[in-house]
Amino acid sequence: TGRSAWHVAWPTGEAPKDLTAATRRLRSRPGFTFENRPIPEALVIERHGLRITSPALTALDLVDPTGCSLDEALRLGVKLDDLWRALRLTPQRPGNDLRRRLLLDSRDEPWSAAERRAHRALRSAGVRGWRANLRVQLEDGAFAFLDVAFRGVKLALEIDGHEHHGTHRAFLRDRQRDLALALRGWQVVRFAATDVLDEPERFAGSVAALLRRRLLT
Repeated sequence: TGRSAWHVAWPTGEAPKDLTAATRRLRSRPGFTFENRPIPEALVIERHGLRITSPALTALDLVDPTGCSLDEALRLGVKLDDLWRALRLTPQRPGNDLRRRLLLDSRDEPWSAAERRAHRALRSAGVRGWRANLRVQLEDGAFAFLDVAFRGVKLALEIDGHEHHGTHRAFLRDRQRDLALALRGWQVVRFAATDVLDEPERFAGSVAALLRRRLLT
């Protein structure tokens, strides 16, 4: 369960130091944390011969007030409907009110903390007509996923964190991608993730101004 199940499903980074599992037969000891907890069979999968909580339940188990585990799970391909199903199948758990609020807040399927803040800001400002993580086919047949896209006017907003966009390779890749999108008629505007997180209202105001100008062209 928990971080252990996450690492089995998506083995990136270092493995957790402590193994966490649900069992009624064993007691916790150093390096092993066991919990007596019923888990519906519908939320159990098998990976590499191990029975682990499903990705949706794992993301809910790891949820905190930021919702980062939900963002990451959505980015890795977990469906929002599956997250809601996992919540319904595990009722009356402590923390479910928070999980429910975050799932409602995830209705536009953010893939990062900055995207989540951006979605909130746009909704609060009444900015409409956008979709998150829109898949667009480029001229070479490849696909690009746009963080926030106004498809009707071909305005794309990219929210860049330094972790994924701060290398020279990422710098070049982003420019090549922007050019490919421009050839398809898209205007791409990039925002620093830190600016969105620190000043979400200003971000939403800038987007509204960009949208008005785009509508006039």
